[in-house]
Amino acid sequence: MKKTARTYDGRVRKPVKELVEGIQFDSQFEAQVYRHLRMLFPKEQITCHEAVPILPETPYFKGRDWKCDFKVTLPNRWQPIYVEAKGVNTAEFKLLLQTLGYTNASVIQNLLVVHSEIGIKLGKTIQTVNIHHMYQYLLRFKQ
Repeated sequence: MKKTARTYDGRVRKPVKELVEGIQFDSQFEAQVYRHLRMLFPKEQITCHEAVPILPETPYFKGRDWKCDFKVTLPNRWQPIYVEAKGVNTAEFKLLLQTLGYTNASVIQNLLVVHSEIGIKLGKTIQTVNIHHMYQYLLRFKQ
């Protein structure tokens, strides 16, 4: 069952899109995460809405990609860090992470899922972090 954010009277709440530095974000929370990333890193090191392969193309099906919110490329680190801003955790997102764990484990090992609540388990080893913890973690990589 898909979770949706709802208002106090039960209506579905749609995220408000926001424009920052000429980039359209799907929600204000995603834009807030981007602003924190920009406090640490130059714009050239942050790629927005990066396509990450999940499933390869087969003779029967098209390949499938996941649009990760942010990819941070660091000169002192050989693997990039992927950052996903999640307002609502859904079963669909957990399934995507599970599939990604089988097909592209290096992305899972370098993924930060940023949520307003800290410590939500999304798998055996994946937990959400809040913006403050993301900032503190990434501060180690700032030159």
